[in-house]
Amino acid sequence: MTSMTPQQAAKMLTNKLVTIRVGPAKVEFAISKQLICTIPFFSKAFEGGFKESNGVMELVDEDEQVFSTFIVWLYSGKVSRANSQKDVDNLVKLYVFADLCCNTMLENRTIDAIAETFSRYDEPSITISMAKHVYETTPTNSLLRKWLIETLVYDLSRKYNYVGELPTKEALEFVYPLVIEFPEFYLDFFGMLRTNDLHRVVHGGRGDLDDLGCRFHIHGQGETCHRGEPALAAWKDPIPGEAVVFEDQE
Repeated sequence: MTSMTPQQAAKMLTNKLVTIRVGPAKVEFAISKQLICTIPFFSKAFEGGFKESNGVMELVDEDEQVFSTFIVWLYSGKVSRANSQKDVDNLVKLYVFADLCCNTMLENRTIDAIAETFSRYDEPSITISMAKHVYETTPTNSLLRKWLIETLVYDLSRKYNYVGELPTKEALEFVYPLVIEFPEFYLDFFGMLRTNDLHRVVHGGRGDLDDLGCRFHIHGQGETCHRGEPALAAWKDPIPGEAVVFEDQE
C-alpha cells in the first residue's frame, strides 16, 4: 500500500464508514468502508453477506493499541520502528494480525520496522514472552519465526560468548522454557545451529535493511518490493540512525 495524497485521504473520509469494535472493552474505530474493504479479510466480512454487512464488526481478541497502528498503516502505508520494548512487542502482534488477515503488504512493512529497530538499537531483545506469542500464533513456516530464531541465536551468542554448534549452559537455560513448551521451537533453534547459515548469523550482526533485502518478505513472482526494487520471491519456507532514545520497558 502506498501513501495517499491529501485529496485521496479527504475522499476516503467522506465515504461511508464502518465500525470495528476492538478488544475486551470493545473500543470503537470508525473507518472508511471503501478503504478497509481494499483488504479481502474485511471486504468478505462487510460485503459478503455475513452479520458484519450491517457495518459493525467485533475483534474482541485483538489489542486496541495494535489495531490503532494497523489503522495508521491503512491510511498512510507506513509502519514506524519501535522506540521501546513495548513497541517491539506491539509490532510483533501487528505482524501476527497481518498474517491473520492474509495481508502480505503489512507483514512486509512490519517485519522491516522490527528488523530496523533491532539493527539500530542494542536494547530491544527477544523475550521469552515474545517468543511464546510468536510460536502460539504463527504457522510452522512463518517468516517471523525465522527472523526471531536468527536474531535470538545472534543475541545469545554475543551475550553468552559462543560461536560453535553448541551454546553455553547459560544460553540453554534461557531457551529451556521454550524448548519444553514448543517442540517446533526446539527444531528451529537447534536446526539453525546445525546449518550453513550459522556462521552468517553469528558473525553478521543484527543486519540492517539493506543487508536483509527481501529475506523476510513475502512476494509474488515478479512483484516489486515496497522499497522500489524488484523483489526476490521469499516464500514461507520452513526454517532448516537517528538519535531516538529506546526506552526501557516499565
